[in-house]
Amino acid sequence: MNGNNTSLLDCDDLATGNPDAVRILLVIILGGGACLIGIALNSFLVLSFSRLSFVYSNMLYLFLLACFDILVEICFMLIFPLSLIWEYYRIETVFVIWHHYIRYVSTAGQVLIAASTMLIVAASFERYICSLQSTLSFTSRNRYITIFGVMVCAMIMKGSIFFELDLKSYPECPMFAHLGLDQSTLTEIFYYKEIWMFWCRSFLNVFIPFALLLFLNSATISNLSKSSKEVQQTLLPSPMHTPLQPMPSSGSNSAFTARRRKRDATRTLAALVSVYLLTNSLNLFLTIMEFINKDALDNIADGLLYRYLADLSSLLTISSTAFRLPVYYHCNGELRYQIKRSYQYCFLNKPDEKLVSHKISIIIGLLYCKILGKLYGATDSHIEPGLISMAR
Repeated sequence: MNGNNTSLLDCDDLATGNPDAVRILLVIILGGGACLIGIALNSFLVLSFSRLSFVYSNMLYLFLLACFDILVEICFMLIFPLSLIWEYYRIETVFVIWHHYIRYVSTAGQVLIAASTMLIVAASFERYICSLQSTLSFTSRNRYITIFGVMVCAMIMKGSIFFELDLKSYPECPMFAHLGLDQSTLTEIFYYKEIWMFWCRSFLNVFIPFALLLFLNSATISNLSKSSKEVQQTLLPSPMHTPLQPMPSSGSNSAFTARRRKRDATRTLAALVSVYLLTNSLNLFLTIMEFINKDALDNIADGLLYRYLADLSSLLTISSTAFRLPVYYHCNGELRYQIKRSYQYCFLNKPDEKLVSHKISIIIGLLYCKILGKLYGATDSHIEPGLISMAR
């Protein structure tokens, strides 16, 4: 923290005023509500994923995305609603604590948002490659390498935010003006500000993912529609003769199941990308305007419009994290089944049907062994102890 000689007039400028009703509505009511709903839904989604063998499939991206979403929503609650709470209610303890942890929480939130975006891009790229040819697939090792690269890139791109913020102390100022958060001297370096902060970080984290997801989403849907048309044409009978239809075999059933899973995965990712593009359009617009003429944004309605748009952009971004579960439930049959099972297990106190049927089959097997033992003169000691322990 830096101590500075500050006049009384400067202290008045540093003091924050009470937030208006629009910001309270956007940040506390809508933003806080979206975070609470998102934390609940994504926690339930993590529980549903834990019932699947997601480690060896492309659902690993979705599982990590749900985990990151929970952490992002917690960071949002600690940054924005809590700041308006101490501004409105003038809570000294919250004011001091908020200023001391804001650099860490803000950096962590930005790293997680960047990692989530790159995870969606990586999953979209995998779906696009698989849509080119149905035999193509990614191994678990490739996914782990991709995820490791995503985390490294996210920390490199957004980790520097911690050093761009500076907590300043003004001991001569009264309460709620004696601490302030400002940009550090690092951001005053021309090359760092222009080249790294915009052309590297903003361009790679905003423009490139937006363009890539737009292209990959459109190309994947186009490839999927072409392949479905080709399959339909091969299934249509020839007009010259009507051959007998063969009975479906287990191989054809497994191939149909694999195609259905790929189709569901593509639909899920397409919907996920569409939600991302819609909710990040305002952020893209603000980033462009900040680069063209940021002073113009600050001068419109004394900066209130820019502040409202920034709050709305944050609200849209955080709201997209709460849409994951409805998207998965609507687009993916396997996830829909697991979500229903998890809901029944958690809220309706219904046991797992597969586990119940497994125990019933074991009990029937034990009874059958006892009957055979009595018929052929065997004793209960011949029953394997492993079956008894499994039936408990």
